[in-house]
Amino acid sequence: MTDVAIVGSGLSGLACAATLAGRAECLLVERLPVVGGEEWTDARIKELARRAAAGGGEIVAGTQAIRWDGARVTLVGQDSRVQSARVLVVATGHRPRTRDELRIGGSRCGGVVPGTVAMHLMDRGVTLGHRPLVVGNGSLALSLARRTIERGGEVHLALPDMGRRSFRDLNVVPSGAGVHLYTGAAPIRVMGENRVESVRLRWEDGRELDLACDALILAHGRLPYRNVDGAIFDAPGVLFAQSGQEDPAVSEQCGRDAADAAIELVRRPASEFAVPLRIGVPA
Repeated sequence: MTDVAIVGSGLSGLACAATLAGRAECLLVERLPVVGGEEWTDARIKELARRAAAGGGEIVAGTQAIRWDGARVTLVGQDSRVQSARVLVVATGHRPRTRDELRIGGSRCGGVVPGTVAMHLMDRGVTLGHRPLVVGNGSLALSLARRTIERGGEVHLALPDMGRRSFRDLNVVPSGAGVHLYTGAAPIRVMGENRVESVRLRWEDGRELDLACDALILAHGRLPYRNVDGAIFDAPGVLFAQSGQEDPAVSEQCGRDAADAAIELVRRPASEFAVPLRIGVPA
């Protein structure tokens, strides 16, 4: 039995665990094999992990939480178990919008890659395209554009909802690099047989452009991961530490706020927590 189970070891999750140190027993679970998830090299991540462990928190990497029933969380991976907990804190980070969420029609060919997957592949030396179109206006999109240029490629960068912000303000790559910027343009259609050959862009004023490219990398928007069955939406004993912003300070504060809320829930009588009715499971 633990007081609080935390899913996700990014800034929010680790800030939550560090804030709970000495105040409640907690278990922090990370699906990737290293604490900190995709930000594991960040110095702040390491400091928060040290504080959480020093306060008696248990940290488990390479393990994914797949189910919450109101009193127990099911873990699968390097440390598979069913762990009893009073509170579940979901701090599983965010993902870019999918093709369907961006309403991009056309061919269902190869070469359309989510930005988070693209980053992992590029970290391992995989070339996704020599002239990809990256869609997004946040740090993920800009990092993907920068890495493409550093590897000698040419990148097209579409920035929906950016207005007329200049390329120089984005600080993507040194001036003169092979970046083609399409400010305020959104992709609406993919064309190609086996692989992406071009993407149609549209501006709010109705202008359209068929842009030749060999990959479409989707890195626009920040939607929270809600991939724990039984805790996809509000549920008894569940808290969400997902700020939706890229500011590290905001993410940390979100984790601290979740810790304070978790303490309040832990103090409540166990009888107040109702186990949600599940299909196929007797009440």
